[in-house]
Amino acid sequence: MKELYTERHYLRSNVISTSTITRDKYQIIVDFCSRYYNNLASVFPEYCSDYNMVVCGVDLKKFFQYVHVRIPDLFYSDGYDGIQIVPYVEPNEAQQYALLDFIEYIARYVKTVREGKYHEYFQHYHLSFSDDNSAFLDFRNGLNEVFQMAGLAYTMTENKQIERITEMDTIVNEAQETVSGFEEPGLRELVEESIAFYKSPYPANHKIATEKYGML
Repeated sequence: MKELYTERHYLRSNVISTSTITRDKYQIIVDFCSRYYNNLASVFPEYCSDYNMVVCGVDLKKFFQYVHVRIPDLFYSDGYDGIQIVPYVEPNEAQQYALLDFIEYIARYVKTVREGKYHEYFQHYHLSFSDDNSAFLDFRNGLNEVFQMAGLAYTMTENKQIERITEMDTIVNEAQETVSGFEEPGLRELVEESIAFYKSPYPANHKIATEKYGML
């Protein structure tokens, strides 16, 4: 992410990192995710009317039907402007976490799209797909830039999961140093599980992590 003038010359106030996704930040993330809808077409295909089983785009209606079942707290509308995710009006934890689920859901299915023949009558390309992982890497890097720009303490990892950024948290540093010295597999797994709970975006898991780690 290229720095702006005040960032290059250290004239900008420090951004306070937070886990709260405000309405404005919610919309920015939704807009970013919408750029990758076409990369989901291999799983949720829309087919060309003239060529049987030739994919020409993503079937958003089918995609959001699955999303509604898998992530029921995510609000969206199906109107004249198409299907759109609706940001919450008031702060709503359930919708904030539902958005993080939505991001992971996209990351799970995103694939590299290759444009083939251009169909002049319908004005669309026939699409093929690749498993080279470049689309996911592009999605992940862009998303993490959005998180950084918005001052959100989240990151998407290589395994397509979102974690809280906790590198400066004493409890995590202590736990990671401790687990390296454990020879007993069961005890080591307990600490590793605690660290995973602590890095989770969900507050309820932080309590579980503290309870598990406190048992050691």
